[in-house]
Amino acid sequence: MLTLVFIGTLIAVLLTATGGRTVQAATDPGYDWDDGTLQGWSLDWGDAAPVNSTTAARSGDRSLALPVDGDEYPGFQSPAKPAGLGVGSVVTYHVYAPRNARTLAVQPYVTDDAFLEHFGAKVDLKPGEWTTVTWTVPSVPNLHHLGIEVDSASWSGRVYLDDVQWTAPTELPPIVTTGPVREVRSTTAVVTGTVDPRGLATTCHFDYGTSKRYSAATPDVAATADVSAKLTGLKAGTAYHYRLNCQNSGGRLTGADATFTTATKATDPRGPLFEAQNLIYGSHIGAWDMDGGTAISNATASANVTAAKIRVIKWQMWKPPCELRPTDCQTEAQFNAAIDGIRRLGAEPLVGLPPIWDQQCATAPDPWSLAWQQWIIRTAGSRVKLYELGNEPDHYCNMTGQRYHDELWVNAPVLKAYARTLGHQIFIGGPGWSNSDTADLAELKVWLAATKADYLAHAQDRDWLPDYISTHTYLVTPTENDTQAHAQARIDAWGTFYDGLQAYVSTTFAGLTDEGYPIADELKLVDSEWNDTIELTWQGNEDQAWTDFYVHAMFTMLRSHNVWLSNQSTIASHTGQALDLLQTDGTPKPEYNSYKAESTTDPRNN
Repeated sequence: MLTLVFIGTLIAVLLTATGGRTVQAATDPGYDWDDGTLQGWSLDWGDAAPVNSTTAARSGDRSLALPVDGDEYPGFQSPAKPAGLGVGSVVTYHVYAPRNARTLAVQPYVTDDAFLEHFGAKVDLKPGEWTTVTWTVPSVPNLHHLGIEVDSASWSGRVYLDDVQWTAPTELPPIVTTGPVREVRSTTAVVTGTVDPRGLATTCHFDYGTSKRYSAATPDVAATADVSAKLTGLKAGTAYHYRLNCQNSGGRLTGADATFTTATKATDPRGPLFEAQNLIYGSHIGAWDMDGGTAISNATASANVTAAKIRVIKWQMWKPPCELRPTDCQTEAQFNAAIDGIRRLGAEPLVGLPPIWDQQCATAPDPWSLAWQQWIIRTAGSRVKLYELGNEPDHYCNMTGQRYHDELWVNAPVLKAYARTLGHQIFIGGPGWSNSDTADLAELKVWLAATKADYLAHAQDRDWLPDYISTHTYLVTPTENDTQAHAQARIDAWGTFYDGLQAYVSTTFAGLTDEGYPIADELKLVDSEWNDTIELTWQGNEDQAWTDFYVHAMFTMLRSHNVWLSNQSTIASHTGQALDLLQTDGTPKPEYNSYKAESTTDPRNN
């Protein structure tokens, strides 16, 4: 006679997902408590913890005893993230109720990443018997614990749990739907779609191009429902194909092909500078360098700036010109050395107009003036096209968005008109706001609403509107740069800020055009200063692995959220300390290496 004994029978099921891979579901070893321990199980809620017991066993000689006291409903949970448990797993529990038990029931559950319980159906227990409880894990984000609740009307004692097993997740691929396009302009469009991730971590991107070969793609983002992305750098008057493309552990699927055609206006009326795609790779000369400092005067530093393909460099005057005040001033020679030096490096100068720090506020020792601003524009001449009106006016001069408009921005149209009398055209943005948070977005909205009112009140004179909108993004030491996770969370929040700013611009300036070109497209987003700290003595960015992460994360965020121009702060103005890309002798620091790796491999930075 041949006897076969099966313990822990293995069940395997093959599933083939359309567009995905073949996946396998199988039982996990589970829990049987025959080793005499709790195997990581604990009390989730209630009064008494579970214990290992030999009183009852379905297989082997031990089980987990679950104490029940009267009218309570205790819950007992497994260790965090049991191996192989996931959405679609079929879980089997075996529960024994003593012969004297009365009115007992159990409910299986799992907890999610917020530690909320998701319950299965309640099952009554039969006294003196092992009851099999089977349920399928529902679609729950990021499963943490497997558990079971015991419900008792009045009985006190112990019930016993044994042979808990489950199948592997079914790992179904996402359900993907390509959605409509919106905000179609001459060089940009927003594409949309939806995805059902089937309970699994899912990432999505959009494929797009001028044919179904889809020559380009947006960055992958985590997705749970609605998905959208802004396409930039498109050709005017051109038909494009696009589709949503998503993947999880069950496979990859794409939505149906869809098409749109961009508007026919081919160029920005302000010229090719505003069609540029590479000005995101900028930096900054600051910290008291009246003549441009090391970045310009040191041959090694200059060579490194050029090698990194830095496309725009921000600089500003720290003292009034000697023509306006003969002592404690900045000479025309120093001014010219900085402007000409920046141009020799192959970069576009971006010049800050005062006030740029607290000594230049209205009642400070070096108060800004229209005459000072005009001197800069007159002296720079055709060498400088880009200006930023003010620098952190909220921080240095305690300005609100309305005060910035009333005291500073009203000079912008005057300065643009003044430049034309000199025979050239300039472009002015602002306000160089010190932070990029929700409160800052509110102040920017006040300023932008006021500029729109100016524009309409002055017969739609484009001079009253900014050419770009600028803010700053610095990580706070140590709470935001102590770990990559903290830094990434802050960088993601800046991306959300820029999305909110762009949405406000699109809504507020909808329908307004400049020579047939939508003004909402003309209002570029700029991060005019960014770095991973503001503390000069911080040592964290001496770590190459850290700066590689940080710089890549920043450029990814800036590209993904349609920031047109950005300036790392600074090149070599802080004696090689934390903010600088270069040492005092002009040689690279880790952050420079990380920056160069991004700037020289991006095909848009040509």
